[in-house]
Amino acid sequence: MGKFIYIMVLLFAVVCATCVEPYTPEVDKYEEVVVIDGFISDAPPPYTIRISRSFHYDDPFGSPEKEATVYIWDDRGNSVRCYEESPGVYKSADMDFRGEIGRMYRLHVYTRDQQVYESDFVELKAVPGIERLYAEFEELAEAGGVQPGFQIYVDSQDPDRNTRFYRYEYEETWEFQVPYPSVFEYENHVLFDRTEDVSTCWKTESSTRIMTFSTERLDADIIKAFPITFVPTDQNKLRIKYSILVRQYAMSQEAYQFWEQLKGTNQNTGTLFDPQPMQITSNFYHIEDSEVPVIGFFEASAVSERRIFLTRGDVPQGIPVPGGFDYCKYLYLVIEMTRVNRYGDRQYCIVNRDATETVFFGYGIIREHACCDCTESGYNTRPDYWK
Repeated sequence: MGKFIYIMVLLFAVVCATCVEPYTPEVDKYEEVVVIDGFISDAPPPYTIRISRSFHYDDPFGSPEKEATVYIWDDRGNSVRCYEESPGVYKSADMDFRGEIGRMYRLHVYTRDQQVYESDFVELKAVPGIERLYAEFEELAEAGGVQPGFQIYVDSQDPDRNTRFYRYEYEETWEFQVPYPSVFEYENHVLFDRTEDVSTCWKTESSTRIMTFSTERLDADIIKAFPITFVPTDQNKLRIKYSILVRQYAMSQEAYQFWEQLKGTNQNTGTLFDPQPMQITSNFYHIEDSEVPVIGFFEASAVSERRIFLTRGDVPQGIPVPGGFDYCKYLYLVIEMTRVNRYGDRQYCIVNRDATETVFFGYGIIREHACCDCTESGYNTRPDYWK
């Protein structure tokens, strides 16, 4: 027995050592399937529906489903049409059509090739409030060392034990500044004063990772220290001020199974030893032919949300937080005033009036506009919620 194990380990080591060439399989055919992602909540509309077609695995662009007719129906016969905002993205048009807890909703899709899809009716479930949203300073072990930062956690509970299945999303926003804010604009060979402040901006990013949790096998419907995201100190998110808004949704068991299957397929495929892709559960069906495949899930849930802020002062002393633009100092130079048109025509950013030992009256310029104009990577309108 021991010899057998030794041989198997040796063979495994040989296989691992020799399998270094990437393998790209030849896929001659694939099945084009309609993919529908829809959601309605008790939050103010509009509600967003995304429709696409499955595409070849090496197609980088995907295939949005355009010109579809999309309706959300409730259990009383009321409906709202969703109009196409961008290719494959549809939004409800009636601001008075709002989800209500306890009501039933379904999605109806009529594609431009005259195929009709519909979802099952789903109940808009109540969701408990987020009990606590908080940040703990931690050090994550990484290859070559540790990464300090803040781990964001959620605590929640449902004393009535009616929720059991939870899903989370977040939206993070941070304030940043550019090192060489421009006070000039250059257009059509003319230099003139800039009318807006481009020194300070905000940037917002939404979560992309699937985050689900079930208390079904626990004695109580309680969530403690569920990890939402990690905010590292080696990025500029914590340089000035950072905020995260976390949303909590309640799911049916079927919706939970759908997201778990999708999470497993998206995060665990790619190697020979990963679980192989499975048929994703869907609550959509083709009206006339049940054999026609369709992927997706229409969900209905109330939403609870909570926001917290972090600042540079929350980072322990001695831990540096970069501004994110350290490379800009190597790109900045000062030119004589008479040469401003030459560099302006070459798309340089004219930053300010500046001087050096060799240029007594000149302009500071920089080629990289992200170093002088914060709107290149963010927006300069202060969010209403920003303290």
